[in-house]
Amino acid sequence: MEFLHTEHVTTEHVSLEDIAARFMDSRVPEQMSSVDTYIDKFVKNVVVDSVHCNAPKMIGHMTMALPFFMRPLAKLVTAMHQNNVKTETGKTTTFMEREALAMLHRQLFQLGDPFYAEHSQSAAATLGLVCSGGTLANISAMWIARNALLRPTGDGSGKDAGNFGGVEKVGLVKAMKHYGFDDAKIIGTALLHYSMKKAADVLGLGTEGLLTVPFDNEYKVDLKLMEAEIVRCQAENIAIVSLVGVAGATETGSIDDLAGIAALAKKYKVHFHVDAAWGGPAIFSEIHSVKMMGIELADTVTLDGHKQLYTPMGVGLCFLRDPTNIRFVQKTANYIIRKESHDTGKFTMEGSRPASAVFLHANLKILGIEGYGALIDRSCRLVRIFADKIFASNTAELVVDPDTNIFLYRYVPRHLVEHQRAGTLDEANQVEIDALNVRLQTEQKARGETFVSRTTIWSPRYNRGIVALRVVIANPLTKESDIQLNVDAQLQIYSEFQEK
Repeated sequence: MEFLHTEHVTTEHVSLEDIAARFMDSRVPEQMSSVDTYIDKFVKNVVVDSVHCNAPKMIGHMTMALPFFMRPLAKLVTAMHQNNVKTETGKTTTFMEREALAMLHRQLFQLGDPFYAEHSQSAAATLGLVCSGGTLANISAMWIARNALLRPTGDGSGKDAGNFGGVEKVGLVKAMKHYGFDDAKIIGTALLHYSMKKAADVLGLGTEGLLTVPFDNEYKVDLKLMEAEIVRCQAENIAIVSLVGVAGATETGSIDDLAGIAALAKKYKVHFHVDAAWGGPAIFSEIHSVKMMGIELADTVTLDGHKQLYTPMGVGLCFLRDPTNIRFVQKTANYIIRKESHDTGKFTMEGSRPASAVFLHANLKILGIEGYGALIDRSCRLVRIFADKIFASNTAELVVDPDTNIFLYRYVPRHLVEHQRAGTLDEANQVEIDALNVRLQTEQKARGETFVSRTTIWSPRYNRGIVALRVVIANPLTKESDIQLNVDAQLQIYSEFQEK
């Protein structure tokens, strides 16, 4: 298909309104139609003007080209149509999924052979969960943390004075009352992924139950402020469901001091979760794995297979350091998902689930530590090259120094460059700079040949939110020449704007 072999990011000047106008039909056709007719229209109306996420000049989002073997493998997985909710519909793929989880679990936590021999294929517990994305993986981790904190006592029957059924059985209000808590919080950096808001909402804490701590100048959570919040919560009878560390923030790519958060979690006896959906695969790199120090101490960790583990969309991962903690959320049914079965549906929030772990298994076996490490190292190196090229132009300022392979920067109008360097920008100047970067990114996107994204992020330096351009490089097809084309496109637009 021609679309797969072109390098443009998307069709020039085709608006979202144009696309929406193609899909205004609200009636199911009365008669059957031809498959060929449908496919022809699909190519015309969908494929041609879609975003080419494989394009090497598409360096602004967390989607990228996949290994070549994913296409035939995806056809086979679709044809098999396995459902990993239970072994009766996912007989072999269930155990394949468990093996993939065990390989990644070992890479994260580095526990010994006896541990994996006992738990990898155990029907009684699981090393991790496969779900449809990082959002459900994070929700699952917080679900486990909440239920473990407000756990049953005695035999959990609730019939005798010493027995309490736990939050799973009696609900949040009664569980909080039983344990003497007046409120409950999840504590993490202000850069927490928005899925944590969903987790707090779904688990009955409300979005105000997400207590965010300011970050420092390197966009890492301030540990002193985090500890102060822990002390305050415990003094005020506020349950701390979890401390959350971020390993590769979505906006900035920054990695919290995971070892420092782990020490706080141990000191105050609190669940420790690491959201490593983006940056987790740095554990494969000899160069960058040191930045992940402390992740092995986490109680739960999330990764996304469809980010830097290079699987198709729909592979979120939640790992448990202690696989027996899954008991706090386990659900069974007599007609299916029986307690003694190997069915993974008794552990996951989702029921029916495709065998997407096959893609992860394939990549782990084929790419291995060497392949994944090379991909991470290459991406981080290319981001640094991009940063060097931007600064060589003398038209932009650093917003976030790249910790891994995400980079934030912003262009400054020529007449304000000296003020920016001297630190004398006023509020009107900041508004002008923000407007320039919005216009520049919008125009680059509309031209369709190259792409970076943008965000608005709090700047400790300026004590305000600022608009920043955001580069994300993880596409194995992206070369230094593609980076140069992106830089050239931006500088061309920048010059055009300065001349007006």
